[in-house]
Amino acid sequence: MIHLVFGPLMTVMGLLFLNFPPKSNNAFYGYRTPMSRKSQETWDFANQLSAKMIVGIGIITSLFQILLIYSLPTESAINFSVITLIVLLIAHIPYVEHRLRNEFDNNGNPIN
Repeated sequence: MIHLVFGPLMTVMGLLFLNFPPKSNNAFYGYRTPMSRKSQETWDFANQLSAKMIVGIGIITSLFQILLIYSLPTESAINFSVITLIVLLIAHIPYVEHRLRNEFDNNGNPIN
């Protein structure tokens, strides 16, 4: 049943990032891509959006885990819930990058 902590753990991590965001570009934690590191504004925007998405991913994964545990054998439920978590975490990166490119130019200045 250890796999049931994946969703809640991601939710808690997302909430921690929302409540304690990285204040500035650093080498330790945060949403760290070349575009997010262009300016303080891109850094703040990317980290806030990413944290919100991680909370959502955690909630979706938790719900998925609850549904699967009652409808599939344990091993299949574990595999599907872990795959769901990984796919959602990977998919959130291009989404955040897309939003960054819509909000900021190549130098990290706001477009609007």
